[in-house]
Amino acid sequence: ARRMMMLWTVALIAFLYLWVERRWGYAAGLIAASLAAVHPTLLAHGRLVTTDMPLAATTFVSLAALIAWIERPGWARVAGFGLATTAMVLSKHSGLAYVVVMSLILLAAAGLGRGGFGEGPRWRALGLCAAQLSLVAVVMIFVIDAAYLFDRVGLSVAEILAAPEP
Repeated sequence: ARRMMMLWTVALIAFLYLWVERRWGYAAGLIAASLAAVHPTLLAHGRLVTTDMPLAATTFVSLAALIAWIERPGWARVAGFGLATTAMVLSKHSGLAYVVVMSLILLAAAGLGRGGFGEGPRWRALGLCAAQLSLVAVVMIFVIDAAYLFDRVGLSVAEILAAPEP
């Protein structure tokens, strides 16, 4: 289990390197990865068997997908954001709070005409963005239910709370 958590730390550093390298070049990517590799918090938590490192890695990928979607809106960016945020929520349920905040940021960017949303009427960009986020939410719910083998799907909150824990 510890090795798997260490792989999440390596994945986070690799994602960081790739993202920084694509935006600012090889040297910046190498510096960012080197600094992350010796960061005391990552070193301390990278070997612990908790959900913190998977959340950190998937949150970083989700933020990168959010930025990509704002810069160049399109269905491929919607799919990337959906995959990244679904992985984030699956790694730790508190990731759902990040999804809400990221969705609000995305809607604000569309409503204000920022990034790639600057072309055309703002109401159209905002409506399309809201529809795409709704689709992401539906797919996210389905994938999360599938990951839990559709256990307790369709039950009310009272029925879930009354059932004994497995």
